[in-house]
Amino acid sequence: MFKRLRLRLTLICTLITGIILSGMAAGALLVAKSQQAKSSAAAFGNDYNAIIYHLQNQTVVDRSWLSQTESGNRLVIHIEDNGTPLLFSGSWETATSRPDLVAAAKNLAQQLGFDTGAPPQTRISADGLFFTLYGRLGERYQGACAAVPTPLGWISLILLKDMRAEDAQSALQSWLFLGLVALGTVLLFVFSWWFTGRSLRTVEENQRRQAEFVAAASHELRTPLAVMEASVSAIEKATPEETERFTGILHKECQRMSRLVSDMLSLARADAKTWSLSMKAADADTLLLTQYELFEKLAAEKRIALSANLDDSAPLPRIYGDEQRLSQVLAILIDNAVSYTPPGGEIRLGAAGSGNLVRLSVADNGPGIPEEAKPHIFERFYRADPSRSGKNHHGLGLSIAQEIISLHHGKIYVQDGPGGRGSVFTVELPAYRPENARNDKKGRVAK
Repeated sequence: MFKRLRLRLTLICTLITGIILSGMAAGALLVAKSQQAKSSAAAFGNDYNAIIYHLQNQTVVDRSWLSQTESGNRLVIHIEDNGTPLLFSGSWETATSRPDLVAAAKNLAQQLGFDTGAPPQTRISADGLFFTLYGRLGERYQGACAAVPTPLGWISLILLKDMRAEDAQSALQSWLFLGLVALGTVLLFVFSWWFTGRSLRTVEENQRRQAEFVAAASHELRTPLAVMEASVSAIEKATPEETERFTGILHKECQRMSRLVSDMLSLARADAKTWSLSMKAADADTLLLTQYELFEKLAAEKRIALSANLDDSAPLPRIYGDEQRLSQVLAILIDNAVSYTPPGGEIRLGAAGSGNLVRLSVADNGPGIPEEAKPHIFERFYRADPSRSGKNHHGLGLSIAQEIISLHHGKIYVQDGPGGRGSVFTVELPAYRPENARNDKKGRVAK
């Protein structure tokens, strides 16, 4: 599905941008051709005026001048003195024969209302006509006819300029623009393919994670439901003592399911960006000591030494955050440590500050986490190995903790304990700054 969507989006982006690019290129080409046409017309006009001026001021037409003028500018000059053609065969070979070009020019001028055999209307200025002529092979000529008054009478002039070089340059320019458009379109397709792939990768990954989440959640919910169903069936035929035991099982499974549903709802709110934080300044040591007191009895029951170590060398900076959510993170980390640390083990809670950063840590000397599992422990429903897969832990706690810390613009990570024994979970949070409170006057930040 995503491949088809990616291809469709790529084609749409390429088509739209290609049309825009083609339009811009076509506009630029039209402007370039227009400028080229104006330049060619101006150059031809200069040649025309120079020849007219020469003819008006010279009593004899010099053949060498004719030859140089023709060859230097790719011109065809046909002169008739008082109706008599000048015997000049030309200085270069045209694609269409000169007589045919001259005849075609006379016919076209006649059609346009200019008689090349008629003298000028005045003795002061020349009568002229400009036109475009095509030879037998389709080559283009800029043309002009003129009746030029001279001291000895008048001269009929037919002037043609071979435009094949200009047309070839124009065609090359068109192909160059076309090639650039094609290259640009290909590059746009490649970029669009890369960009849409990059854009859809997040959506595809979210969909994959959502599917995995739903599958894992269904599996996790099915287990307590199966136990509850079996317990209810057993109660119907059980003795009073057995009924009490099965009722206890039902109670525990209900608590387990309630905790699982609550965790999933928390993650769903995080995914929907509807999680709200009640932000205010808080004492990190107070948060840590409060959780220490809450878990002290549970740790003692499991014969685990729980201790809290605070850095007394300098005052611990306050943090800016939601006390309830941060307490939830510490509770998740300590509960995991208590659950996976064997009797006789040790759990150490720590807090320290440096600059604009506060670090809270939970260290245990339990079985630890394999190196290959560390990049995945914050993934939903992930459990490193059977030694960390108790019934009361569904693999959601660390995911929730990471979401909460991310909303606080902090970091959470795990390292091996001293000597490679156990695990040390560290939470890094920004220290409180007065501008935090000014930017959040209501003390509440919606995420």
